Amino acid sequence: MKHEILNDEGEVINIIVADRNFVETHYQGKYREFKEDPEVLKNLLAVEIRYKRDVLLKETDWTQAADVPQAIKDKWAPYRQALRDVPQQDGFPTDVSWPIQP
Repeated sequence: MKHEILNDEGEVINIIVADRNFVETHYQGKYREFKEDPEVLKNLLAVEIRYKRDVLLKETDWTQAADVPQAIKDKWAPYRQALRDVPQQDGFPTDVSWPIQP
C-alpha cells in the first residue's frame, strides 16, 4: 500500500510503498494513506526541484569564496542568481528552465 510521509508541518515529503505496520513503526503518526492528488504530486515535484537547485548552488559555492578573483565571481553570479530564481519561474515546478553554467 502507498503512504504519504509527512514533515512536522503536515506537508507531504515522500511517498513510499509499505505495509501499514512498517509505516506505523517507522513514521509514528507522520503519514497518511496515499491518494492520487495532483496538488500533492506537484508539491513533491517542487521539493525535488528545490533539492536539485540547492545541490547545484552548493557545487558552485567555491566561485564566491573570498580568495576567488572578482572576474570569476562576476562570471558565476548570474548563474547562481538564476538558480535561486527557479522557484519563481512561471511554469514551476512542472516546467522549469535550468540556467546553463558559464
